[in-house]
Amino acid sequence: MKYSLVFIILSFFLINQFSSANKGLVLASSVVHANKLAPALYVFGDSVVDSGNNNYLNTLAKGNYKPYGIGFPNGASGRFTNGYTIVDYLAAWLGLPFVPPYLGLSKVQKSKITTGINYASGAAGILPESGTATGDNLSLEKQVNYFKDTVQFDLPKSLKTRKNISTYLAKSIVVVVIGSNDYLNNYLQPTRYNSSKIYTPQQYGAHLVSTLKQHLKNMYHIGARKFLVFEMGPIGCLPSVVNSVNPRPITACVEGINGLVKIFNFGVTNMIQELRSTLKGSTFVYGDVFENTYHQAITPLKYGFSGGNAPCCSVSNMSSLCIPNQTPCKNKNAYHYWDGFHPTQRVNHEIANGCFRGSSTCFPINVYQLACNLRITSGCRPKIIPSSYEKVEVLEGDGGLGTVVHIVHHPGSVPLSYTQKIVTVDNHKRFQEIQQIEGGYLEMGVTFYMESFQVIEKGCDSSVVKSMVRYEVPDDSAPKVSHLITPEDQLTRIKAGVKYALSLKK
Repeated sequence: MKYSLVFIILSFFLINQFSSANKGLVLASSVVHANKLAPALYVFGDSVVDSGNNNYLNTLAKGNYKPYGIGFPNGASGRFTNGYTIVDYLAAWLGLPFVPPYLGLSKVQKSKITTGINYASGAAGILPESGTATGDNLSLEKQVNYFKDTVQFDLPKSLKTRKNISTYLAKSIVVVVIGSNDYLNNYLQPTRYNSSKIYTPQQYGAHLVSTLKQHLKNMYHIGARKFLVFEMGPIGCLPSVVNSVNPRPITACVEGINGLVKIFNFGVTNMIQELRSTLKGSTFVYGDVFENTYHQAITPLKYGFSGGNAPCCSVSNMSSLCIPNQTPCKNKNAYHYWDGFHPTQRVNHEIANGCFRGSSTCFPINVYQLACNLRITSGCRPKIIPSSYEKVEVLEGDGGLGTVVHIVHHPGSVPLSYTQKIVTVDNHKRFQEIQQIEGGYLEMGVTFYMESFQVIEKGCDSSVVKSMVRYEVPDDSAPKVSHLITPEDQLTRIKAGVKYALSLKK
Protein backbone atom coordinates (compact mmCIF):
# COMPACT_ATOMS: atom_id res chain seq x y z
CA MET A 1 0.00 0.00 0.00
CA LYS A 2 1.22 3.53 -0.77
CA TYR A 3 1.26 6.28 1.85
CA SER A 4 2.23 9.92 1.82
CA LEU A 5 2.63 12.57 4.50
CA VAL A 6 2.88 16.31 3.80
CA PHE A 7 4.55 18.69 6.25
CA ILE A 8 4.66 22.50 5.91
CA ILE A 9 7.59 23.90 7.86
CA LEU A 10 8.21 27.63 8.29
CA SER A 11 11.93 28.36 8.41
CA PHE A 12 13.57 31.64 9.38
CA PHE A 13 15.97 31.65 6.49
CA LEU A 14 15.97 30.46 2.90
CA ILE A 15 18.17 27.40 2.45
CA ASN A 16 19.20 28.42 -1.03
CA GLN A 17 20.31 25.33 -2.90
CA PHE A 18 17.97 26.12 -5.75
CA SER A 19 18.22 28.86 -8.33
CA SER A 20 16.06 29.94 -11.24
CA ALA A 21 13.79 32.67 -12.52
CA ASN A 22 11.25 32.88 -15.26
CA LYS A 23 9.91 36.39 -15.11
CA GLY A 24 7.84 37.91 -17.91
CA LEU A 25 9.38 40.41 -20.29
CA VAL A 26 6.98 43.13 -19.15
CA LEU A 27 7.52 44.92 -15.84
CA ALA A 28 5.01 46.95 -13.91
CA SER A 29 6.98 50.12 -13.23
CA SER A 30 4.55 51.26 -10.54
CA VAL A 31 4.87 48.08 -8.50
CA VAL A 32 7.77 47.99 -6.06
CA HIS A 33 8.12 45.19 -3.51
CA ALA A 34 7.44 46.30 0.05
CA ASN A 35 10.33 44.12 1.19
CA LYS A 36 13.32 45.31 -0.82
CA LEU A 37 16.07 42.73 -1.22
CA ALA A 38 18.68 45.51 -1.41
CA PRO A 39 18.40 49.18 -0.41
CA ALA A 40 19.84 50.51 -3.67
CA LEU A 41 21.32 49.76 -7.07
CA TYR A 42 24.16 51.91 -8.41
CA VAL A 43 24.91 51.53 -12.11
CA PHE A 44 28.14 52.29 -13.98
CA GLY A 45 28.74 51.65 -17.64
CA ASP A 46 27.93 52.48 -21.24
CA SER A 47 24.91 52.56 -23.54
CA VAL A 48 23.87 48.98 -22.73
CA VAL A 49 22.68 50.23 -19.32
CA ASP A 50 22.37 54.00 -19.84
CA SER A 51 18.91 55.10 -18.66
CA GLY A 52 19.08 58.64 -20.07
CA ASN A 53 22.28 60.43 -19.02
CA ASN A 54 23.21 61.12 -22.63
CA ASN A 55 19.98 63.07 -23.06
CA TYR A 56 21.73 65.86 -21.17
CA LEU A 57 25.03 65.75 -23.06
CA ASN A 58 26.23 67.22 -26.35
CA THR A 59 26.66 63.96 -28.23
CA LEU A 60 25.46 62.02 -31.27
CA ALA A 61 25.03 58.94 -29.07
CA LYS A 62 21.43 59.32 -27.97
CA GLY A 63 18.47 57.00 -27.68
CA ASN A 64 15.77 59.49 -26.76
CA TYR A 65 13.69 59.25 -29.93
CA LYS A 66 11.42 56.70 -31.57
CA PRO A 67 11.68 53.83 -32.24
CA TYR A 68 13.87 53.55 -29.10
CA GLY A 69 11.71 52.83 -26.07
CA ILE A 70 8.79 51.63 -28.17
CA GLY A 71 8.10 48.99 -25.50
CA PHE A 72 9.05 51.09 -22.48
CA PRO A 73 6.22 52.55 -20.33
CA ASN A 74 7.32 56.15 -20.86
CA GLY A 75 8.45 55.70 -24.46
CA ALA A 76 11.88 56.89 -25.60
CA SER A 77 13.77 57.62 -22.38
CA GLY A 78 17.37 57.46 -23.54
CA ARG A 79 17.64 53.68 -23.26
CA PHE A 80 19.36 52.19 -26.30
CA THR A 81 16.87 49.37 -26.83
CA ASN A 82 13.19 48.81 -27.57
CA GLY A 83 12.20 48.38 -23.92
CA TYR A 84 13.89 47.43 -20.69
CA THR A 85 17.60 47.15 -20.01
CA ILE A 86 19.36 44.54 -17.91
CA VAL A 87 19.40 46.80 -14.85
CA ASP A 88 15.70 47.64 -15.25
CA TYR A 89 14.92 43.96 -14.68
CA LEU A 90 17.43 43.59 -11.85
CA ALA A 91 16.05 46.66 -10.08
CA ALA A 92 12.44 45.47 -10.34
CA TRP A 93 13.26 41.99 -9.08
CA LEU A 94 15.19 43.48 -6.17
CA GLY A 95 12.07 45.43 -5.24
CA LEU A 96 13.46 48.77 -6.39
CA PRO A 97 12.12 51.40 -8.81
CA PHE A 98 13.82 52.01 -12.16
CA VAL A 99 17.22 53.56 -11.48
CA PRO A 100 17.16 57.21 -12.65
CA PRO A 101 19.98 58.85 -14.63
CA TYR A 102 22.23 61.05 -12.50
CA LEU A 103 22.20 63.98 -14.90
CA GLY A 104 18.41 64.01 -14.96
CA LEU A 105 18.11 64.61 -11.21
CA SER A 106 17.76 68.03 -9.61
CA LYS A 107 19.76 68.95 -6.51
CA VAL A 108 16.73 68.31 -4.35
CA GLN A 109 16.13 64.91 -5.94
CA LYS A 110 19.76 63.92 -5.48
CA SER A 111 19.55 64.75 -1.79
CA LYS A 112 16.43 62.61 -1.29
CA ILE A 113 16.97 59.53 -3.42
CA THR A 114 18.20 56.41 -1.60
CA THR A 115 17.21 53.62 -4.00
CA GLY A 116 20.16 54.07 -6.35
CA ILE A 117 21.42 56.16 -9.25
CA ASN A 118 22.47 55.33 -12.80
CA TYR A 119 25.74 57.00 -13.89
CA ALA A 120 26.12 55.03 -17.14
CA SER A 121 26.64 56.93 -20.38
CA GLY A 122 26.39 55.93 -24.02
CA ALA A 123 29.78 55.73 -25.82
CA ALA A 124 31.62 55.86 -22.48
CA GLY A 125 34.63 53.67 -21.82
CA ILE A 126 37.10 52.69 -19.16
CA LEU A 127 39.54 55.19 -20.63
CA PRO A 128 38.53 58.88 -20.62
CA GLU A 129 39.25 59.38 -24.32
CA SER A 130 37.11 56.46 -25.52
CA GLY A 131 33.96 57.48 -27.41
CA THR A 132 34.77 61.18 -27.45
CA ALA A 133 34.68 61.31 -31.26
CA THR A 134 30.88 61.13 -31.05
CA GLY A 135 30.69 63.95 -28.50
CA ASP A 136 30.58 64.23 -24.73
CA ASN A 137 30.14 61.25 -22.44
CA LEU A 138 30.62 60.32 -18.81
CA SER A 139 33.79 58.25 -18.73
CA LEU A 140 34.09 55.69 -15.96
CA GLU A 141 36.30 58.09 -14.04
CA LYS A 142 33.59 60.77 -14.18
CA GLN A 143 30.97 58.25 -13.14
CA VAL A 144 32.95 57.19 -10.08
CA ASN A 145 33.52 60.84 -9.17
CA TYR A 146 29.77 61.48 -9.33
CA PHE A 147 29.24 58.43 -7.11
CA LYS A 148 31.70 59.93 -4.64
CA ASP A 149 29.73 63.19 -4.69
CA THR A 150 26.53 61.24 -4.03
CA VAL A 151 28.05 59.53 -0.98
CA GLN A 152 29.79 62.61 0.41
CA PHE A 153 27.21 65.32 -0.20
CA ASP A 154 23.79 63.81 -0.98
CA LEU A 155 23.33 60.67 1.11
CA PRO A 156 24.13 62.44 4.44
CA LYS A 157 21.01 64.58 3.92
CA SER A 158 18.83 61.45 4.04
CA LEU A 159 20.82 58.92 6.05
CA LYS A 160 22.30 61.45 8.50
CA THR A 161 25.20 59.52 10.10
CA ARG A 162 28.35 57.98 8.64
CA LYS A 163 27.45 54.65 10.24
CA ASN A 164 24.05 54.62 8.53
CA ILE A 165 25.68 55.42 5.19
CA SER A 166 28.30 52.67 5.59
CA THR A 167 25.67 50.08 6.46
CA TYR A 168 23.49 51.20 3.57
CA LEU A 169 26.33 51.07 1.03
CA ALA A 170 27.47 47.66 2.27
CA LYS A 171 24.02 46.26 1.47
CA SER A 172 23.60 48.10 -1.84
CA ILE A 173 24.65 46.55 -5.16
CA VAL A 174 26.97 48.10 -7.75
CA VAL A 175 26.58 47.01 -11.39
CA VAL A 176 29.36 47.63 -13.91
CA VAL A 177 28.91 47.11 -17.67
CA ILE A 178 31.72 48.74 -19.62
CA GLY A 179 34.62 48.16 -22.00
CA SER A 180 33.12 47.80 -25.48
CA ASN A 181 33.73 51.42 -26.45
CA ASP A 182 37.39 51.14 -25.52
CA TYR A 183 37.61 48.94 -28.60
CA LEU A 184 34.73 50.06 -30.85
CA ASN A 185 35.33 53.77 -30.27
CA ASN A 186 39.05 53.77 -29.59
CA TYR A 187 41.41 50.88 -30.35
CA LEU A 188 39.62 49.84 -33.56
CA GLN A 189 39.55 53.37 -34.97
CA PRO A 190 43.20 54.15 -35.75
CA THR A 191 42.34 57.28 -37.76
CA ARG A 192 40.77 58.90 -34.68
CA TYR A 193 42.74 57.37 -31.81
CA ASN A 194 46.36 56.33 -31.52
CA SER A 195 45.97 53.56 -28.92
CA SER A 196 46.47 50.78 -31.50
CA LYS A 197 49.79 52.39 -32.45
CA ILE A 198 50.97 52.49 -28.85
CA TYR A 199 49.77 49.15 -27.48
CA THR A 200 49.79 45.57 -28.71
CA PRO A 201 46.48 43.75 -28.15
CA GLN A 202 47.87 42.11 -25.01
CA GLN A 203 49.22 45.38 -23.67
CA TYR A 204 45.99 47.24 -24.37
CA GLY A 205 43.88 44.58 -22.69
CA ALA A 206 46.15 44.72 -19.64
CA HIS A 207 45.93 48.53 -19.62
CA LEU A 208 42.12 48.42 -19.63
CA VAL A 209 41.98 45.80 -16.89
CA SER A 210 44.43 47.72 -14.72
CA THR A 211 42.44 50.93 -15.12
CA LEU A 212 39.14 49.18 -14.42
CA LYS A 213 40.65 47.58 -11.34
CA GLN A 214 41.64 50.95 -9.93
CA HIS A 215 38.13 52.34 -10.47
CA LEU A 216 36.59 49.33 -8.71
CA LYS A 217 38.97 49.83 -5.80
CA ASN A 218 37.95 53.50 -5.68
CA MET A 219 34.28 52.46 -5.47
CA TYR A 220 35.20 50.13 -2.62
CA HIS A 221 37.00 52.88 -0.74
CA ILE A 222 33.97 55.13 -1.23
CA GLY A 223 31.91 52.45 0.52
CA ALA A 224 30.63 49.90 -2.04
CA ARG A 225 30.92 46.25 -1.02
CA LYS A 226 28.73 44.22 -3.38
CA PHE A 227 29.78 44.26 -7.04
CA LEU A 228 28.33 42.72 -10.19
CA VAL A 229 30.88 43.17 -12.98
CA PHE A 230 29.97 42.00 -16.48
CA GLU A 231 32.56 40.82 -18.95
CA MET A 232 32.48 42.10 -22.51
CA GLY A 233 30.22 40.43 -25.04
CA PRO A 234 31.36 39.29 -28.51
CA ILE A 235 31.51 42.71 -30.18
CA GLY A 236 32.92 41.03 -33.28
CA CYS A 237 29.38 39.77 -33.89
CA LEU A 238 27.67 43.18 -33.77
CA PRO A 239 25.89 44.08 -37.03
CA SER A 240 27.75 47.41 -37.12
CA VAL A 241 31.10 45.59 -36.97
CA VAL A 242 30.26 42.76 -39.37
CA ASN A 243 28.84 45.17 -41.95
CA SER A 244 31.81 47.55 -41.74
CA VAL A 245 34.65 45.16 -42.58
CA ASN A 246 35.80 44.59 -46.13
CA PRO A 247 35.70 41.88 -47.29
CA ARG A 248 32.76 40.61 -45.29
CA PRO A 249 33.62 37.65 -43.04
CA ILE A 250 32.56 34.20 -44.21
CA THR A 251 31.36 33.46 -40.67
CA ALA A 252 28.72 35.30 -38.62
CA CYS A 253 31.35 37.23 -36.67
CA VAL A 254 34.70 38.97 -37.07
CA GLU A 255 36.75 36.54 -35.04
CA GLY A 256 39.84 38.74 -34.88
CA ILE A 257 37.89 41.33 -32.91
CA ASN A 258 36.41 38.67 -30.65
CA GLY A 259 39.97 37.60 -29.98
CA LEU A 260 40.66 41.07 -28.53
CA VAL A 261 37.61 40.67 -26.30
CA LYS A 262 38.86 37.34 -24.97
CA ILE A 263 42.13 38.95 -23.92
CA PHE A 264 40.21 41.56 -21.95
CA ASN A 265 37.77 39.09 -20.42
CA PHE A 266 40.55 36.77 -19.29
CA GLY A 267 42.21 39.67 -17.53
CA VAL A 268 38.95 40.76 -15.87
CA THR A 269 38.35 37.25 -14.54
CA ASN A 270 41.76 37.15 -12.87
CA MET A 271 41.40 40.72 -11.62
CA ILE A 272 38.08 39.98 -9.91
CA GLN A 273 39.54 36.91 -8.22
CA GLU A 274 42.33 39.08 -6.87
CA LEU A 275 39.95 41.77 -5.60
CA ARG A 276 37.82 39.15 -3.83
CA SER A 277 40.81 38.14 -1.76
CA THR A 278 42.31 41.58 -1.14
CA LEU A 279 39.32 43.87 -0.47
CA LYS A 280 38.04 42.88 2.96
CA GLY A 281 34.30 42.45 3.22
CA SER A 282 33.74 42.69 -0.52
CA THR A 283 31.74 40.32 -2.72
CA PHE A 284 32.39 40.27 -6.46
CA VAL A 285 30.04 38.55 -8.90
CA TYR A 286 31.20 37.99 -12.48
CA GLY A 287 28.70 38.31 -15.32
CA ASP A 288 29.54 35.76 -18.02
CA VAL A 289 27.84 36.90 -21.23
CA PHE A 290 30.35 36.15 -23.99
CA GLU A 291 29.82 32.43 -24.62
CA ASN A 292 26.05 32.35 -24.74
CA THR A 293 25.80 35.54 -26.81
CA TYR A 294 28.41 34.19 -29.22
CA HIS A 295 26.54 30.92 -29.73
CA GLN A 296 23.33 32.87 -30.33
CA ALA A 297 25.09 34.89 -33.02
CA ILE A 298 26.56 31.81 -34.71
CA THR A 299 23.32 29.80 -34.68
CA PRO A 300 20.48 32.30 -34.13
CA LEU A 301 17.70 29.99 -35.31
CA LYS A 302 18.62 27.44 -32.65
CA TYR A 303 17.82 30.04 -29.99
CA GLY A 304 14.62 31.32 -31.61
CA PHE A 305 16.08 34.37 -33.35
CA SER A 306 14.45 33.94 -36.74
CA GLY A 307 15.51 37.48 -37.64
CA GLY A 308 19.12 36.36 -37.49
CA ASN A 309 21.73 38.96 -36.63
CA ALA A 310 20.14 41.81 -38.55
CA PRO A 311 19.04 44.90 -36.60
CA CYS A 312 15.34 45.12 -35.80
CA CYS A 313 15.20 48.83 -36.61
CA SER A 314 16.41 50.55 -39.77
CA VAL A 315 19.86 51.91 -38.97
CA SER A 316 21.90 54.85 -40.20
CA ASN A 317 24.92 53.95 -42.31
CA MET A 318 26.91 56.56 -40.40
CA SER A 319 26.08 55.78 -36.78
CA SER A 320 24.47 52.31 -36.88
CA LEU A 321 21.80 53.73 -34.55
CA CYS A 322 18.10 53.62 -35.40
CA ILE A 323 16.86 56.12 -37.98
CA PRO A 324 14.37 58.40 -36.21
CA ASN A 325 10.66 57.59 -36.47
CA GLN A 326 11.13 54.57 -38.73
CA THR A 327 8.90 51.53 -38.13
CA PRO A 328 10.97 48.66 -36.66
CA CYS A 329 10.51 44.94 -37.28
CA LYS A 330 7.16 43.47 -36.29
CA ASN A 331 8.33 40.56 -34.12
CA LYS A 332 10.95 42.16 -31.90
CA ASN A 333 11.55 39.00 -29.88
CA ALA A 334 12.76 37.27 -33.04
CA TYR A 335 15.75 39.62 -33.26
CA HIS A 336 18.90 39.58 -31.19
CA TYR A 337 19.94 43.14 -32.03
CA TRP A 338 17.78 46.24 -31.80
CA ASP A 339 20.19 48.47 -33.76
CA GLY A 340 23.74 48.01 -34.96
CA PHE A 341 25.18 47.84 -31.43
CA HIS A 342 22.57 47.05 -28.82
CA PRO A 343 20.52 43.98 -27.88
CA THR A 344 16.74 43.81 -27.87
CA GLN A 345 14.71 43.73 -24.69
CA ARG A 346 14.41 39.95 -25.03
CA VAL A 347 18.18 39.51 -24.81
CA ASN A 348 18.39 41.91 -21.88
CA HIS A 349 15.71 39.89 -20.12
CA GLU A 350 17.49 36.60 -20.71
CA ILE A 351 20.78 37.94 -19.34
CA ALA A 352 19.14 39.54 -16.31
CA ASN A 353 17.02 36.45 -15.71
CA GLY A 354 20.00 34.12 -15.76
CA CYS A 355 22.01 36.45 -13.56
CA PHE A 356 19.34 37.21 -10.99
CA ARG A 357 18.36 33.70 -9.98
CA GLY A 358 20.13 31.36 -12.35
CA SER A 359 23.38 29.47 -12.04
CA SER A 360 24.95 29.76 -15.49
CA THR A 361 25.32 33.50 -16.12
CA CYS A 362 26.73 35.03 -12.94
CA PHE A 363 29.41 33.46 -10.74
CA PRO A 364 30.10 32.34 -8.08
CA ILE A 365 26.62 33.36 -6.88
CA ASN A 366 23.66 35.04 -8.53
CA VAL A 367 22.22 38.47 -7.79
CA TYR A 368 19.51 37.13 -5.49
CA GLN A 369 22.17 35.41 -3.40
CA LEU A 370 24.31 38.54 -3.53
CA ALA A 371 21.46 40.65 -2.20
CA CYS A 372 20.56 38.17 0.52
CA ASN A 373 24.16 37.30 1.49
CA LEU A 374 23.61 33.68 0.51
CA ARG A 375 26.71 31.71 -0.28
CA ILE A 376 25.46 28.15 0.06
CA THR A 377 26.10 25.80 -2.85
CA SER A 378 24.85 22.33 -3.59
CA GLY A 379 27.98 20.90 -1.99
CA CYS A 380 27.25 22.29 1.47
CA ARG A 381 25.17 19.36 2.75
CA PRO A 382 28.13 17.41 4.26
CA LYS A 383 29.09 20.58 6.16
CA ILE A 384 25.72 21.30 7.77
CA ILE A 385 24.57 17.83 8.77
CA PRO A 386 27.29 16.54 11.18
CA SER A 387 26.23 18.90 14.00
CA SER A 388 22.79 17.28 14.01
CA TYR A 389 23.78 13.67 13.26
CA GLU A 390 26.20 11.17 14.77
CA LYS A 391 28.00 10.53 11.49
CA VAL A 392 27.74 11.55 7.84
CA GLU A 393 29.75 9.90 5.09
CA VAL A 394 29.56 11.05 1.48
CA LEU A 395 29.90 7.89 -0.60
CA GLU A 396 29.45 9.51 -4.00
CA GLY A 397 28.91 12.97 -5.49
CA ASP A 398 29.33 16.56 -4.28
CA GLY A 399 25.95 17.31 -2.74
CA GLY A 400 24.09 17.69 -6.04
CA LEU A 401 22.07 15.32 -8.18
CA GLY A 402 23.17 11.68 -7.74
CA THR A 403 24.95 12.24 -4.43
CA VAL A 404 24.90 9.19 -2.15
CA VAL A 405 25.26 9.75 1.60
CA HIS A 406 25.36 7.33 4.56
CA ILE A 407 23.82 8.89 7.68
CA VAL A 408 24.02 7.62 11.27
CA HIS A 409 21.66 9.18 13.84
CA HIS A 410 22.37 9.65 17.52
CA PRO A 411 21.86 6.51 19.69
CA GLY A 412 18.21 5.72 20.35
CA SER A 413 16.95 7.21 17.08
CA VAL A 414 14.62 5.29 14.76
CA PRO A 415 15.84 4.53 12.22
CA LEU A 416 19.43 4.51 13.43
CA SER A 417 21.19 4.60 10.05
CA TYR A 418 20.55 4.47 6.34
CA THR A 419 21.99 5.32 2.93
CA GLN A 420 20.17 7.83 0.76
CA LYS A 421 20.52 9.24 -2.75
CA ILE A 422 19.49 12.61 -4.23
CA VAL A 423 17.40 11.51 -7.22
CA THR A 424 15.75 14.77 -8.32
CA VAL A 425 16.90 18.40 -8.35
CA ASP A 426 14.59 20.88 -10.10
CA ASN A 427 16.20 24.30 -9.91
CA HIS A 428 13.26 26.00 -11.56
CA LYS A 429 10.80 24.83 -8.89
CA ARG A 430 13.45 24.73 -6.14
CA PHE A 431 12.47 21.13 -5.54
CA GLN A 432 14.50 18.13 -4.41
CA GLU A 433 13.79 14.41 -3.84
CA ILE A 434 15.91 12.09 -1.69
CA GLN A 435 15.38 8.31 -1.71
CA GLN A 436 16.54 5.80 0.89
CA ILE A 437 18.36 3.04 -0.94
CA GLU A 438 19.70 0.92 1.92
CA GLY A 439 18.97 0.43 5.63
CA GLY A 440 16.63 2.70 7.57
CA TYR A 441 12.96 2.07 6.98
CA LEU A 442 13.81 -0.42 4.24
CA GLU A 443 14.98 -2.83 6.97
CA MET A 444 11.65 -2.43 8.79
CA GLY A 445 9.49 -3.73 5.98
CA VAL A 446 9.08 -0.57 3.90
CA THR A 447 9.69 -1.32 0.22
CA PHE A 448 10.03 2.29 -0.95
CA TYR A 449 10.82 5.50 0.97
CA MET A 450 11.36 8.99 -0.49
CA GLU A 451 11.46 12.51 0.99
CA SER A 452 10.89 15.67 -1.03
CA PHE A 453 11.54 19.32 -0.23
CA GLN A 454 10.32 22.47 -1.96
CA VAL A 455 11.50 25.92 -0.91
CA ILE A 456 9.01 28.76 -1.33
CA GLU A 457 10.78 32.06 -0.74
CA LYS A 458 9.26 34.86 1.28
CA GLY A 459 12.11 37.35 0.94
CA CYS A 460 15.76 37.29 1.95
CA ASP A 461 15.15 36.32 5.57
CA SER A 462 12.33 33.82 5.48
CA SER A 463 10.82 31.02 3.47
CA VAL A 464 8.35 28.20 3.63
CA VAL A 465 9.71 24.68 3.21
CA LYS A 466 7.13 22.22 1.95
CA SER A 467 8.20 18.70 2.82
CA MET A 468 6.57 15.38 1.86
CA VAL A 469 7.27 11.72 2.63
CA ARG A 470 6.13 8.97 0.28
CA TYR A 471 6.52 5.34 1.19
CA GLU A 472 5.18 1.91 0.27
CA VAL A 473 4.69 -0.90 2.76
CA PRO A 474 2.87 -4.24 2.66
CA ASP A 475 -0.49 -4.23 4.45
CA ASP A 476 0.69 -6.69 7.09
CA SER A 477 3.66 -4.46 8.04
CA ALA A 478 1.87 -1.12 7.95
CA PRO A 479 0.65 -1.11 11.59
CA LYS A 480 4.20 -1.74 12.84
CA VAL A 481 5.94 0.86 10.68
CA SER A 482 3.65 3.77 9.82
CA HIS A 483 3.60 5.28 13.33
CA LEU A 484 7.43 5.46 13.27
CA ILE A 485 7.53 7.66 10.18
CA THR A 486 7.44 11.27 11.38
CA PRO A 487 8.73 14.64 10.12
CA GLU A 488 11.45 14.75 12.79
CA ASP A 489 14.29 13.70 10.47
CA GLN A 490 13.31 16.27 7.85
CA LEU A 491 12.84 18.98 10.46
CA THR A 492 16.29 18.22 11.88
CA ARG A 493 17.86 18.55 8.45
CA ILE A 494 16.07 21.83 7.72
CA LYS A 495 17.08 23.30 11.07
CA ALA A 496 20.68 22.31 10.41
CA GLY A 497 20.57 24.06 7.05
CA VAL A 498 19.03 27.16 8.56
CA LYS A 499 21.71 27.27 11.27
CA TYR A 500 24.49 26.97 8.71
CA ALA A 501 22.91 29.56 6.39
CA LEU A 502 22.54 32.06 9.21
CA SER A 503 26.18 31.55 10.14
CA LEU A 504 27.17 32.61 6.62
CA LYS A 505 25.16 35.83 6.91
CA LYS A 506 26.99 36.99 10.03
